[in-house]
Amino acid sequence: MKECIIDANILFSALISGKSFYETLFVKHTFYTPDFALREIHNYRELIVDKMKGDEEHFRQFAKFLFSNLVIMPEFIICNIVSGISY
Repeated sequence: MKECIIDANILFSALISGKSFYETLFVKHTFYTPDFALREIHNYRELIVDKMKGDEEHFRQFAKFLFSNLVIMPEFIICNIVSGISY
């Protein structure tokens, strides 16, 4: 199992595509994302739903799945992990 840090853009792509590939990926690996990604998803939710060519319910279910398999961390922690500082 790999551990990876992903940004909001990857989450946008996953949500827009709605592909089962992401379900498999998110179950097999641990993904971390900064807390601001939640605000970005919220701010662009309508655009994401429009682009995914699905309905609001499909978006909610897929987002719920992805986020239940995602570790949300404060941005400053992720920045320190990337730069090599540990706590």
